[in-house]
Amino acid sequence: MSLKRRMKRAVEKGFERGELAFVNGYEITYRPTRDEWYSRLPADAKASIPRLHAAIQEDEPSDATLRELEGLVEKHPYAPVFYNYLTVVYSRRGRHEQAERTIDRVLERFPDYIFARLNRAEKLLIAGDADGALALLGPQLELRGLYPGRKRYHVSEFASYYCTVAHYELKGGNRDRAESILDLLWEAAPHDRATLALAKMLGIPALPERLARLLGG
Repeated sequence: MSLKRRMKRAVEKGFERGELAFVNGYEITYRPTRDEWYSRLPADAKASIPRLHAAIQEDEPSDATLRELEGLVEKHPYAPVFYNYLTVVYSRRGRHEQAERTIDRVLERFPDYIFARLNRAEKLLIAGDADGALALLGPQLELRGLYPGRKRYHVSEFASYYCTVAHYELKGGNRDRAESILDLLWEAAPHDRATLALAKMLGIPALPERLARLLGG
């Protein structure tokens, strides 16, 4: 097997067969995590989650996606995932006041929901309120400090949290710490949108470009 292929398989480890990756003392899973609210969802709502997750990756999600998520939030207010997806859609469509109101709703109902905390923390960082962001990220800037006793996280939770921490560090002028976080995310979540966003924020080539340069391609 060529060096390039071996490296490619190395960075994709964990995406195959739903393996666990062990990174920085955490267990990172690539399988969907199922909280209590998930068991309450009807089959059609459960089936919509992976489809909607793919749909919100678009730069400007469709009107149909927006309407469907608004309906799901009203129909299943106990399921925080739909609030999170709706926040993303509102933000990407430039409807920032509605995004803020949706974050307020989910934080009021689920104050420990990680994506709601991260959505608000990112908006506070953009507004220049580093102290407010730190209150949401936890003073240790580590998942173990924010959620004591918990070791296992879905790859998207892990990548999104540490991407936001890196943004916080950059705002404070600590680029070295942000770059070390990116190295961590290359290991755990090389294909995650948050990892790629952090690489762009730092002006560092994304993984395929790094591989090509390393291999002389």
